[in-house]
Parts: sequence; C-alpha cells; structure tokens
Amino acid sequence: MKRSQDLQPIYHDCGQFYFFWVDNFMKTGSVVDKAKPLIISEMEVQDIDALTDWKLAEMKYKLFLQTE
Repeated sequence: MKRSQDLQPIYHDCGQFYFFWVDNFMKTGSVVDKAKPLIISEMEVQDIDALTDWKLAEMKYKLFLQTE
C-alpha cells in the first residue's frame, strides 16, 4: 500500500503518431522495432471519447496559449 505520489511513473501509448522505415516494417512486420518514446505532458494530450473530453481539451488549449 503506497500513496499514488510515491509510485514510479507509468507511461502508455497515447497513439499520437509513429515514424518508421518502410523497409524495416516489411522485414519485421512491426512498427515498434527499436522504438523510442516521446514523453508528452498531461497538459498536451487529451483522449476524446465524449463531449466532456472535448471541453477538457479546450480548457487545456486555452491554458497552453496563456503559458506561451
């Protein structure tokens, strides 16, 4: 039993985009061969499945514009 702020960071695929060489894909059949992560903050990503998710994305975008 630990507090959530004491846990190790966990990352997941946010499905933004993939870059890969077609030749390597044709050989291996995988787009994740030698993959490297691009860490994106929670403020820069929003999964949109419902209207409330869209509203959250709009709020995050407004905050993003204020910080630039």
